[in-house]
Amino acid sequence: MSDTTEIQWANHTGGPYLGCSMVSPGCTHCYAMELAQSRLEHIFRTAYKSAGFEDWRSRPVWGDKATRVLSKGFWNDAVRLNKEHAKKGTFGRWFPSMIDWLDEMPAGIIDQKGKREDPLCVFARFMNLIDDTPNLFWLLLTKRPENCIKRLQDGFNEGLCARPMVKNWLNGSPPANVWVGTSVENQEQADKRIPKLLGIPARVRFLSVEPLLGSVDLCGNSGIGNPLIRGLADGARVDWVIVGGESGAGARPCNIEWIRSILKQCKAAGVKCFVKQLGAYSVFDYEPGIPQYAGRLNHPKGGEPAEWPEDLRVREFPQ
Repeated sequence: MSDTTEIQWANHTGGPYLGCSMVSPGCTHCYAMELAQSRLEHIFRTAYKSAGFEDWRSRPVWGDKATRVLSKGFWNDAVRLNKEHAKKGTFGRWFPSMIDWLDEMPAGIIDQKGKREDPLCVFARFMNLIDDTPNLFWLLLTKRPENCIKRLQDGFNEGLCARPMVKNWLNGSPPANVWVGTSVENQEQADKRIPKLLGIPARVRFLSVEPLLGSVDLCGNSGIGNPLIRGLADGARVDWVIVGGESGAGARPCNIEWIRSILKQCKAAGVKCFVKQLGAYSVFDYEPGIPQYAGRLNHPKGGEPAEWPEDLRVREFPQ
């Protein structure tokens, strides 16, 4: 957990557990996966050994065969920071950056002492924490939006998510401090996930169009409506879009015209847009195998690179 973060659109990061699985091309260079397989690997190994796993030295720490591991300090830290924001009359934006909050946990979950936990109980505990921290806006990003309503319903039916907050959410009145988002790195995932996102009651719905791997029409073939990104008959819509190219070693190319197109679509629909980065391998007028320009245009600490086109210097937040 971190009281601060280098993620420009959040104030705090940290999640209720560690671990996830790859589900689409956007996961290929996942930084959370790389951290789990390097700097944080010892947490998994210690927990696996304590759980009595014979393969604790070699058991995967990422993927469907990887047992998730419960976080320690996250829970108390969230309560502490909520109190600090309440005292100051401010609101923090918290992003659980190391997980997908709707992960199915196919190999289960244990705490750091090796004790087995019920995945639904962990989910319910997380929902209760959200209810207990009204001065934190929880930015819940998922590649599995289809799981949301069922997970809430299962927790409620089992008596684990018994808070009025969950009941109201299921009845169409979402919690005021929850923003629900989904990742759409290409057209296939936009067409698949955006309609699912629009089916989730939320104060704020957002898209993470990152890493942007191709040109994306946010209306696409999903019948979302016109103008772009507007919602279904009940008025559901996307409120915010974060867009950026891929960063880090091995980054795949991102044509800045793809980013510019997303920004134009957002402006046409009256949707706030946050251009996070152009990517480590940014190209202009890109054609496969024939990049006209390639260069590292990521944000240096303390400022933006001069190479950024002025019209892409957009960092908006929803109200």
